[in-house]
Amino acid sequence: MYSVFEPFARFSRLRKIELLLYLAVWTSAVAYAAYNFFLFCQNYRNYLQHASHLYRSWLYQTSVQDRGDFEWGYWKSSNYLCVPLLILRTLLYRFCAVPSHLLLLFDLTACTITIGLHGTLFQIGLSGLFFFVALANQPFLVWILAIAICFLRYVYPGHDVLSSMDIYDHYRVECSTCYLVVRCISFAYDYSSNIERMEGQPLRKTLFQFLRYAFFLPLMWVGPIVPFYEFSEKAENPKRIPRNEFLLFVHRIVTSAILFELMSHFLYPFSVRYLIGRLHGTMSRWALAGICYALGQFFQLKYMALFGLFSFFSKLNGVDSVQFPICVTWTHRYSLMWKYFDHGLYVFLRQYIYLPFAKRRLGKLVSSLGCYMFVLFWHGVTLHMFCWVGLNWIALYLETTLYEKVNHFRLRALLNAPIFAISVVSNMFFLGESYDFGYEVLTRLLVFNHPLSIAGILFALYCCSAIGDVFEVMKYRRKTFAAEVPDHTAIEDEQGAGDTAVNEKKPKRRTDEMPAKS
Repeated sequence: MYSVFEPFARFSRLRKIELLLYLAVWTSAVAYAAYNFFLFCQNYRNYLQHASHLYRSWLYQTSVQDRGDFEWGYWKSSNYLCVPLLILRTLLYRFCAVPSHLLLLFDLTACTITIGLHGTLFQIGLSGLFFFVALANQPFLVWILAIAICFLRYVYPGHDVLSSMDIYDHYRVECSTCYLVVRCISFAYDYSSNIERMEGQPLRKTLFQFLRYAFFLPLMWVGPIVPFYEFSEKAENPKRIPRNEFLLFVHRIVTSAILFELMSHFLYPFSVRYLIGRLHGTMSRWALAGICYALGQFFQLKYMALFGLFSFFSKLNGVDSVQFPICVTWTHRYSLMWKYFDHGLYVFLRQYIYLPFAKRRLGKLVSSLGCYMFVLFWHGVTLHMFCWVGLNWIALYLETTLYEKVNHFRLRALLNAPIFAISVVSNMFFLGESYDFGYEVLTRLLVFNHPLSIAGILFALYCCSAIGDVFEVMKYRRKTFAAEVPDHTAIEDEQGAGDTAVNEKKPKRRTDEMPAKS
C-alpha cells in the first residue's frame, strides 16, 4: 500500500534536515506574519468598528466580527431559501423516483422562486439563443453570442433593470447568469464535436438534455462548473455514495464554515482591505504580509464550504462533481492554483478556449491569453481585475518556462521565488477587490522596501518553493485526487553527494491540462 510520506522517506538524512529547515522557516514566517496582523486587528478594532464592516457578535461579550465579505454574507442569508429547495429536490430524486422531465420542471420552478419570473424567462430565452446557435454547428457564432452577453453587463438599459432590484437579487441573477453562459458554451461545443451522435437522436431529446443540464439546480448558482459531456455521462450512470465518503464530505463542509466564522471574530482582513488608504503607515510590513495570508485562507475556506455544499447536493442528485479547492498555504506554483482551486473552470478554459486556439497554431502564449481574457470578462472588466489577470498571465508564463527548462532542485526553487512573489501580488489585486490594496502590497513589500527585507521575503518564498515540490508529490499521489493527475514528478536520492533532483516528466497531452502552460 502506498504511503503519502514515501517520497519524504526516500531522502537521505542530510536532505531531510535541509527540508525540515525550509519547512520551519516558511511556517515561522507565515505564523509571525499572521500574528502581527492579529495584533494590528486588535489594536485598531475600535477604529475599524466605526469605519468599516465590524459588528457586535455572539462569541463573547465584547467580541466583534468582520462581515465585510459580501459573498459569504449573501450565501449565509440565501441558504435559508436555497438549501430547503435542494433538500426537496434530493428527496424527489432519491426516494420518490420522479421522472426527469418533472425534475426539470421543479428546477425551473426553483429558479423562478430564487431569481423571479422575469429573471427565469430571461435565462430561458438566453438558453434558447445558445441552443439554436449550437444547431448551426459554428463555434465562432457561439463566442460572438457569449461576448455579446458579457458586454450587456455594461450596457445601461440592462444595468437599469438590475439596479431596480435588491442588491442580493441583483447578485443572484448576475451570478446564476454567468454560470448559465458557461454551461451554454459547454453544450454548444460538445454538440458540435459530437454532431453525428447528437443528430442521430430526436431534436426534442437533445433540447431536453440541454435544459436539464443548463438548469440543474445544485449547480445553478455558484457552480462548480461541470462540462456537458461529463454531466450527461454521470447523470445517466449515477454512482452509489459510500457511507465514509458521505460523512467525510459533510465534515469538511461544516468544518470549513465553522473555521471561517470563528476566524472572522479575531482577524478582520475584509474591513482592513477597504481602508488600506487610510491605514497607510500605521500597518507594519509584517502585518501587511499577514493580511495577504489571511485573505488567501478565508478565500479557501469560503469556497471549500460553497463548492462543497453544492457539490454535495449534486452528488446526492446523481452528478458527482467533487471539487474541493487546493490548500493555498503550500501552493508554491500558481499553475497548481489555477488547476486545482476551481478545477471546473480550469477544465472549461482548457477544453473550450485553449485547445481550439492551439489547434489553429496560434501558439501557447496567445492560447493562454485567450483563456485569461475570458476570465477577465467573466469576472468583470475593472482596473484591479485587469492587474490580476495581466500579472498572473506573465507570472504563469515565466513559471512554466522555468519548470520546463530547469531541473536542479535548489536552482529551480531559487528562480521560482520572485515569480512566486509576482503571483502572490497579482492575487492581492483580486482578493483585495481594489487597485489600491494590490498597489499597496506591491510597493511596500517588493518595490519601496529595504533590500535586506526584500531578500528575506524572497528567501521565505524560496523555502516554500523547495518544500512545495515535495508536498506536491505527497499530495498528488493520493487516491483522493482524480485519475487525471499525472505522476509528473520523480524524486531521486543521489547517494554520494546526498543531492536530490526534482525532475518533471512530460505527461501525455490531456484535455484537462493547465491552460496557462505557455
